[in-house]
Amino acid sequence: MSTSTTIDWQNHSVRRWSAVLENLPRSAVEQTWAFGEAVRIHARRQIRRGIIVHNGQDIGLLQAQGRQMGPITFWLLARGPAFIADTPKEVSDTAHKLTCDAFPIRKGDILLWMPEKTDSPQSYAEMADLGKRQLITGYHSAWLDLKKTEEEILEKAHSSWRRNLKTIQKKGLKTQLNHTGKTLTWLLEQADAHRKSGGYSGTSGAFAHLVSGLTSQRGDVITLTAAIENTPVAGMLFLKHGTSATYYIGWNGESGRKLNAHHLLLWEAIKELKKRGVTWMDLGGINTDDATGVAHFKLGIHPEVYSLAGLFG
Repeated sequence: MSTSTTIDWQNHSVRRWSAVLENLPRSAVEQTWAFGEAVRIHARRQIRRGIIVHNGQDIGLLQAQGRQMGPITFWLLARGPAFIADTPKEVSDTAHKLTCDAFPIRKGDILLWMPEKTDSPQSYAEMADLGKRQLITGYHSAWLDLKKTEEEILEKAHSSWRRNLKTIQKKGLKTQLNHTGKTLTWLLEQADAHRKSGGYSGTSGAFAHLVSGLTSQRGDVITLTAAIENTPVAGMLFLKHGTSATYYIGWNGESGRKLNAHHLLLWEAIKELKKRGVTWMDLGGINTDDATGVAHFKLGIHPEVYSLAGLFG
């Protein structure tokens, strides 16, 4: 029986894209339609989307952003292609080859590729077979399994993390759930000011606001804040995509840090996202070099840490 694997670069719609995304076991925010549109508007990049089709069924997707410099277009493909569950390896291998062939150097395309592959000798060998070599080491983050019960998640968390959560729950801190609007604007302003004052890299408030605004379902943008006597002291932004969600941006003021407000907000987010059918939460990066405190906080809930193979060219 003959099989066929192709990439459809033409016939796209938000509905078709979202249907594929919904079937990805663990999706990345970089591969959402809203993220691509935000890059196109904010950074004035070209966006190229492909849906992977195997035997007539949509089984995966990829989204690349392009920047033209004279006759050359540099394409960045981050966290793709991504595939539905149980995709045979020979099919994903074919899709990776088709992806590589779709950006030919002879036509002025330079592909900078961060594949959704783990940091392993096998991944390096597979990329080498495609003529790609590692340029930058991989991104580190962690997945939290929300298929587990609340009790199971807490049981796996480190004792100090559980203790901090219980302490802040007794303080009577008020939490509030919003989507977009003034609360989101306030949170992004606080996060921007903190990022700039500390000289940190990271997502700008303007870009995060654009991604949030372009997300087709309002309920897929979850903004949580914690307040003392109606004064906000901490906030977190989560973006839902398919059955996954990403902790996208957070801010903790001095009072919030002293109270461990982020423990409470993350816990409230876990409960809310579970209600919405989210099965995996990406904690949005683990940086033990420049953000030790944040990394310690994220690792405290005992997630599944992962490292990607890196950027290849």
